[in-house]
Amino acid sequence: MELLKGRHLVPKSSTDFYKLCRKLGKFTGVMRLLGDVDGKFYRADMLIDGGYIVGASFENITKREAIFKEAALKMIQEKLIGSAGSLEIYEFNKVELNSTKKENREATLSSSVDIKNLGMEVKSIGEKKVVDKGPGIIDRLYSGVPVSKLSREEKEVMEKRLMEPQVKKELESRGVKANITGLAKALKGMQGVDLQALKKKIEIKEELKRRRQETDKKIADKFSKVGKGEETRKFKAQKGAVKTSIDKLFELVRKYNKLKISDGLARRLNVSRAQVEEWCIILEDHNLVELHYPTMGEPEIRFVQKA
Repeated sequence: MELLKGRHLVPKSSTDFYKLCRKLGKFTGVMRLLGDVDGKFYRADMLIDGGYIVGASFENITKREAIFKEAALKMIQEKLIGSAGSLEIYEFNKVELNSTKKENREATLSSSVDIKNLGMEVKSIGEKKVVDKGPGIIDRLYSGVPVSKLSREEKEVMEKRLMEPQVKKELESRGVKANITGLAKALKGMQGVDLQALKKKIEIKEELKRRRQETDKKIADKFSKVGKGEETRKFKAQKGAVKTSIDKLFELVRKYNKLKISDGLARRLNVSRAQVEEWCIILEDHNLVELHYPTMGEPEIRFVQKA
């Protein structure tokens, strides 16, 4: 789901938090839960219409696997019991809701489920605040003082202030815990999902770089054992207009303008989903496509129209 107009709800006080909790019974929008269970990272998304869950997805970020619909709801209850993570809430109007449902048919439930049936109990545990290391430090950070004039202590506080959520509340659902996260003032207007997408993209690129280095080493070892002359002859014999799977992927994106990075696409190309994601990163690095990580559902690869 591409979140273009949804309003990111961020409680700034305990009063705001309780008001938000009371609204959940009639809430319309998306709730995203990010959790860490036994060293594995999970992302759960629920599309809600007037307090009723109408769509759901559950992704194992570590294994890059995703399930949808009723199976996703079941996994949310099974896997996230007793876990802690972050909760992001985006409010939709009817137009935004209908558009989101249309874009995420694979996640739509066969029948809606009352959010109250999940047995969610909301409990406030207070705000998490950055500890000031000296009098007036926070005041200086937002009073126009140049970064170069700050002490090392002040820079450390500023870095924490920029990168850590200002407000954290905990939600318990029979042991399910989730933090409601907000963004620091300097990052106001940005969505936490963008930071998650950037982190994931960087991790994939690092893994791709490592695999390339391993492949290059294997090729170098093979050349040293067999001899360059023989390998060169084999390469020349095979050389020609060979259409690779990454070429096929780019042709599909160019034909349909956008595609979901799914297991179905991987099967169509006869490769693993992880391989498809790596190719998408390569194509994006060459400005041939753009990667979009939606709030709910699977990521998309989009063709870049040349001016």
